[in-house]
Amino acid sequence: MGLSIQETEKVLNFIRGLKKENKSAIFIDHNIAHVYGAADRFIILDRGEIVGEFKKNEISREDLVKKMIELHESGKIEVK
Repeated sequence: MGLSIQETEKVLNFIRGLKKENKSAIFIDHNIAHVYGAADRFIILDRGEIVGEFKKNEISREDLVKKMIELHESGKIEVK
C-alpha cells in the first residue's frame, strides 16, 4: 500500500519472476488490475473466511469484479 508506480512495477516483476521459476507466492492487493494480471488463482476472503475461489482460466477480470461487488452488496457470492 502506498507504493510508487516504480515500486509497484518492481513487485509485479518479482512475482512474474517467481512464476517463471514455478514458485508460488501469496499476493494480496486492493488493485484488481495488478492482482488479475499477476495471479493464476483468486481467493476472495470475507472477515477471514474463504467465500470464493477461482482459477484465472475460469473467470474474467470483469466477472471477478462482479463477484466482489456481489459480496459487498449482498454479503454472499453465488458460486457456479
